[in-house]
Amino acid sequence: VKSPTDQTYTYNGTNYFPAGTADYKVTITKGGETVTEMVNAGTYTVTFTLRDSTLYKWSDSENASIERTYTINPAAATLTVPTTSFEYTGSEIKVPVTVTATVNGETVTLTKDTDYTVSGYQTNANENGKSHTLTVTLTNGNYTFGTSNVATQSYTITKSSNYIASVTN
Repeated sequence: VKSPTDQTYTYNGTNYFPAGTADYKVTITKGGETVTEMVNAGTYTVTFTLRDSTLYKWSDSENASIERTYTINPAAATLTVPTTSFEYTGSEIKVPVTVTATVNGETVTLTKDTDYTVSGYQTNANENGKSHTLTVTLTNGNYTFGTSNVATQSYTITKSSNYIASVTN
């Protein structure tokens, strides 16, 4: 029987659970727990056991169970911030953010507070050109910004064009 090898995939929602055959059965664990599917990003230990080690041998002439590592890497996510300059309104500025990823050749839009969180919203106009930093943190482990689950974007809040410096009577 051909010996199985380590496998690496990128998250796409597919179940990568390797099927057993008439020759061997498959057991999979993730984090020490037995699992019945391999869909989410992470590292899985796959144990292949010959159904009858007296009749069958692996291609390397061994008949013991073989452990292999299957890795599902997170899909690449992209942060889009269409504008980074805002005028002071007196209220918290909610910088518009879109986070997308390509899964199975299609662009999917991730959901705020389900797949990612946003922090760094500000109310005050910048002083002396100071920038604020918006931080987007992926909370769904199936996606990543390169090698990190965090992306940042700077933005500014300018003084309102309706600003009244002082009123004198």
